[in-house]
Amino acid sequence: MSIKVPDKLPALFLARFLWLAVVVIIVCSLIAAQHTGDGHWVNRGGAGIAALGAASILPQIMEEMRLEDEARELEEKHGQRNWNPVPRTRIEELESELAAKALKEKMSRVRGERLYIASRVVVTAMIGELLHGGGDLAACSLLIACAAH
Repeated sequence: MSIKVPDKLPALFLARFLWLAVVVIIVCSLIAAQHTGDGHWVNRGGAGIAALGAASILPQIMEEMRLEDEARELEEKHGQRNWNPVPRTRIEELESELAAKALKEKMSRVRGERLYIASRVVVTAMIGELLHGGGDLAACSLLIACAAH
């Protein structure tokens, strides 16, 4: 028996919370760096963003599983991927073509959602690592006067 998670929970997490959290962490780390004169706060914020990107992998996997289930249901509903029944009348032929077209459109949407979610996770991790690696240097040279740099 598997645990059933609400269908849109991972998607909502990734779509709304992830970018908001990234912006909040960046702003807070810049404010802390400005207030203390220590650019390493930007590094710490970058490490937090990278950790957030790593933590968002689990909801991304859950969303992938949901999308895979949706794709499987679509295939079962409309038959095999190579579904091509022999129509007897023109109406049945048109119904068959419409069902095949609808299946292709839905499968394309599922693939697009997968790419969209994965790209958000990757970009979050990239932003975090860039800030973690050189955020203090950028903050000290561009934004604030740092005592140690």
